[in-house]
Amino acid sequence: MTVAVDLHRCWRECRGLARREGLVEAVRALNAVLSPDAPPRGPGGHALLPSGAAPLPGGQEGPGLLAAEPDTAAARASEQWRAGLVWVRLGASEGLRDAVVARLAERTTEGAPLLMKQMVKGSLADVLMEQLEAEGVLSASEEPPPAAELERLHERITLADRALLRLLGAHGFTVPGPGWDAHLSELLADVHRELPSPTHPEQP
Repeated sequence: MTVAVDLHRCWRECRGLARREGLVEAVRALNAVLSPDAPPRGPGGHALLPSGAAPLPGGQEGPGLLAAEPDTAAARASEQWRAGLVWVRLGASEGLRDAVVARLAERTTEGAPLLMKQMVKGSLADVLMEQLEAEGVLSASEEPPPAAELERLHERITLADRALLRLLGAHGFTVPGPGWDAHLSELLADVHRELPSPTHPEQP
């Protein structure tokens, strides 16, 4: 078995873990395989990872996560890890979609499940298309996609997650809850992105 096939197996397993158990556990698994000895850091030297996943001197605890001051001299995350992060975010986004579908199927309006409303079905279809496109790009080659392509996929996953949260109404922004999980996913993308995010127009 080649290294590339092993990578794809790792990426896919982490995607499935993110869908089933959430982002934090999937990132923990990704780090254990692709960055076991040092925290994966973004272009600015920042690191954000699950508590206990790797040594992180000076880290500050958050809900299941540990953040550190930037260290620009530290090695950046490998391209294999950066591609794996997109796989993980895709799995977490699919898990969010599962949760949205389940909740909307239980809630009714005018005697019918919210899930059956035409606008809801249209929004879910748009999200599904974004997720399928991301899967297609990630699966198209045994090598990690170029950095610019990873940036684009991060943007599409972020926008898909935001669309899903809007379908949940106020429930989508509770902490803990789906809103917090989506926020962590977006934050991880921001830590490791190469360019300012178009979804954050206030950034220079």
